[in-house]
Amino acid sequence: MSELKIGTHLRKIQIRQNRTIQEIATGCKLSKSMISKIGTNKVFPSVSTLVKVAKALGTNVSSLLEENGDLSAVVIPAERAEENLTRTDRGYSMYPFAPEYKHKQMQPFLFLAKKGEVKPHHLTHEGEEAGVDLILLACSTFNQAVELARPMINTPMLQIDRPMMDLAVSKGKRIGLLATVPTTVPASERLLQLAATQAGKKVRIKTVLCSEAFEEIKKGHVGKHNEILIRQIDRLSRSVDVIVMAQVSMSALEPMLKNTSVPVYNRGRTGFNQVRKILESL
Repeated sequence: MSELKIGTHLRKIQIRQNRTIQEIATGCKLSKSMISKIGTNKVFPSVSTLVKVAKALGTNVSSLLEENGDLSAVVIPAERAEENLTRTDRGYSMYPFAPEYKHKQMQPFLFLAKKGEVKPHHLTHEGEEAGVDLILLACSTFNQAVELARPMINTPMLQIDRPMMDLAVSKGKRIGLLATVPTTVPASERLLQLAATQAGKKVRIKTVLCSEAFEEIKKGHVGKHNEILIRQIDRLSRSVDVIVMAQVSMSALEPMLKNTSVPVYNRGRTGFNQVRKILESL
């Protein structure tokens, strides 16, 4: 276990802003004692507390975590992250990736929570705090985050690709999964199997990864991207009952897929249709 000296960074910002501990405590609705303990590195706060403190200081979480240094790229081996987990006052451990990189637009974390060790506390999501009616997760790679967060958040949540998976499972046992980004494949296969299990069905998934199509669209060659995928859909349709397309960028193919031999679904259409149904039901 490592010890991140958040208090050191907090005090530097406090001095620079000429703020008192009480002012900071009032700003983040925490006790003066808690801010003092964080400032002296006696307590390592939970992530939700870190967010509150950062907001009260008018900064971001990274500024409370970062070390001296400025890198253009950061690679963190899994072993190093696991060896340097820091235990929070709420009983779970965390590791902030790339604290030395000061130009992040977001702060990624690795969390380790063991059953029976995490203390009960209230967790909220920015969307929930803002009073939204629905939280939509649009990234397939992280679709499991919805399942993990749902027990802690009262606002309805939806994975954009889940409606597509449910529809595919209802149409056949042999399902083709077409993807253009490698990181999407494991998450999409997992969600598809989950949808099948919850529907009480057994399915066989045939996955086709077309990385070359993604390379073409990155170059701005939309036509070439579409041609590659249409050829793959034609081949895949010969051995499956239905096809699902993992990337939302594939939604542009919809007008070209009206006469396919098997149904071909895109997560943009099915996902936002479900969003409409949920919002209309509220």
